Amino acid sequence: MPDSVIAADGTRLRVIERGPAKGAVVLAVHGFASNSELNWLNAGWERPITDAGYRLVAFDLRGHGASDGPVDPAAYRLTTLADDALQVLDAVGADRAHWLGYSLGSRVGLQVARKAPERLRSLNLGGTSAADPPVERLQAMLDDLGLDDEALRAFATGVSADAPALPDAPLGIPTLLVAGSDDAVAAGGGRTAERLGGRYIELPGRTHANAITSRAFKDAVLENLGSA
Repeated sequence: MPDSVIAADGTRLRVIERGPAKGAVVLAVHGFASNSELNWLNAGWERPITDAGYRLVAFDLRGHGASDGPVDPAAYRLTTLADDALQVLDAVGADRAHWLGYSLGSRVGLQVARKAPERLRSLNLGGTSAADPPVERLQAMLDDLGLDDEALRAFATGVSADAPALPDAPLGIPTLLVAGSDDAVAAGGGRTAERLGGRYIELPGRTHANAITSRAFKDAVLENLGSA
């Protein structure tokens, strides 16, 4: 298993793998201004997924973590991010995978579901809805975090150029959306789940920042993985 994958445009993407080599792949994709360690390893996802026999594969989105960070906003279109994810799946030898996304990682998952639904065993999305934040909110998030990073600001501009879009019809695979009750970013998630033919779970008292650590979130995902 490589510790990095080179995307079609030459961007290097850092990859992490945990769990049994022959387990079904769970591709975990983090949120904006985060990385694989923060969203998945530090938030306690590794053990429940690998103990259940799955192979956890996570990668840092371009512009994030230990991946390369182009400074051209055109490098961060949703279609490019989806292509990156598919290239990671190719590199780890996974024809199909369970998608586990949070926030922006969920939005990329919806793009993959439109582009290559045959690559997905299940769709597990946290902290998102059909109405994702505009560039102004993403830029404000960087300001709040004190991150004056040229690549992340280019990312915010580029990814916001694509209007949110759902698959044209339910995918016919187990689909789960999870969000905190106090998560303004994911408002309307229940309606999105209905359009996808999936299930929606609301986490009482959780926000966009802390829903990722919820044990109820993890348990719901494990149940959805097991139904695929």
